[in-house]
Amino acid sequence: MPKSDEARPDSAAWPPGNVDALSLCNVAQLARGLPLGHASDDDWRNALAAGIAERCAGLAWVRSGMHIRAEAPESVSNRWRSVVFALDEDARAMARLANDVLAALSSAGVRGVVLKGLPLAVTLYGDPVARRTDDVDVYVRASDRPAAARALASIGWRCAGGREPWHQSFEALIDGVPRFLEIHSKLVCDNLGHLAVPEAEANDVRVFDVDVPALGGDFLPVYLAAHLAQHRHIPLLWWIDFATLWDRLDADQRDSSAALASRVGLARCLAWAVAGVARLDDFAAEDSGAAAALCLPSSRGTRRSGELVMLRLAKLADRMPDQLRIAAGWIWPRAHRASGKPLSTLYLNRVRKLVGLGSSERTRTVRS
Repeated sequence: MPKSDEARPDSAAWPPGNVDALSLCNVAQLARGLPLGHASDDDWRNALAAGIAERCAGLAWVRSGMHIRAEAPESVSNRWRSVVFALDEDARAMARLANDVLAALSSAGVRGVVLKGLPLAVTLYGDPVARRTDDVDVYVRASDRPAAARALASIGWRCAGGREPWHQSFEALIDGVPRFLEIHSKLVCDNLGHLAVPEAEANDVRVFDVDVPALGGDFLPVYLAAHLAQHRHIPLLWWIDFATLWDRLDADQRDSSAALASRVGLARCLAWAVAGVARLDDFAAEDSGAAAALCLPSSRGTRRSGELVMLRLAKLADRMPDQLRIAAGWIWPRAHRASGKPLSTLYLNRVRKLVGLGSSERTRTVRS
């Protein structure tokens, strides 16, 4: 981890700048490997602020570091470099964490597949630093979840939320740093758990000289599309991830992914994500509505009034029965139902988030 808060990618020690349509346009250009042209010192400072807010400061450096070093003010270039150094240090720590988790699972006879994270960064951009990673997401078959939980407990992880066979969060204190792990047995969120999606198809991706089993195959674009749809606010990085993957697929590969999406009931979700990619080009025109349309976290118009995920998922459902199941799952989630907790706790948390009292960032204290 960085040696001081000032070096952290999300540190408040750096003046945050003004994240507006122009700064989003600029960081989107850099993250796609395009120079800014004529930009003021404030433009560069605001572009870095936007990159941090939208999780793509690392990607902008990977693709446009030459432009940043040559054209940005020295103070901004140095700060950007320190952000990237911090991202690199954290990426190496997360890689070690993932390797330890996968080794523990394998020793228990459990096959784990890493979702997104560092392998996706290498697959899409050739560099783990390109994607800021706050946790590790691992797919495990539902039948292996009890063995997986025991294996994780043996190396110091404790369950912090959720229950098998649904999504579960784990946390541990590793080298004095709180770390987070999420275990999934479906390649969609719990609200879409009724869909018959395939099991994870793994491809080995080399991350820091270690082969890591990572999600691949025809379902990967569909998975990323569903991942976009199931979040209220969607960082610019995630849109660029999907755009980068989709752009590199040939016509036959796109058709295969679309056919698979149609079979499992995610055709409209995939089409929505493809349409969202087109909105990335709107940043070139400094379209202030593009950020709101893409539900970016730094969009002032969507910070608290973003589209409710349940409504979006219902609108994107391919079939009426799916819409009803999504609604029923939101009213009384299966995982919450199985937990035995009263519904009042669920709705109180939802109200807090809706009015901005809750936080999407992890603030829990991890016990040693």
